Amino acid sequence: MERETLTKAQRRQLRELAGLAYERELGAAIEVLRQDIERWRAGQLNAFQVNELIHKYHDGVARKLWKLYAMGGDFEHNVYSAIARGILLESEIDADLLEYARPRIEELRPGKAGKGSGEA
Repeated sequence: MERETLTKAQRRQLRELAGLAYERELGAAIEVLRQDIERWRAGQLNAFQVNELIHKYHDGVARKLWKLYAMGGDFEHNVYSAIARGILLESEIDADLLEYARPRIEELRPGKAGKGSGEA
């Protein structure tokens, strides 16, 4: 059976879900940075070490996520990948869109031999 074209409403939902996935992944990365700052406050790191961690965050995960989500990437792929990795829940996507997407989501699940992991 030939795959159908996404409706305007489904494309809109994909954009919204991509924004939600971006926020969640960015939030998780910021949480790691917050923990590093707490280690500095506890005297476990010095200011130079924290500065280096902030620099690595900015040039690393923050930039990678920005390129993935904010530069007008493939919303459809990004959402399916986020579902496959557990960033988004299947219950957050419309049932018809989930049915349409399920084969791609399964291909992107981590641990699938010979398949892309879809990691950010």
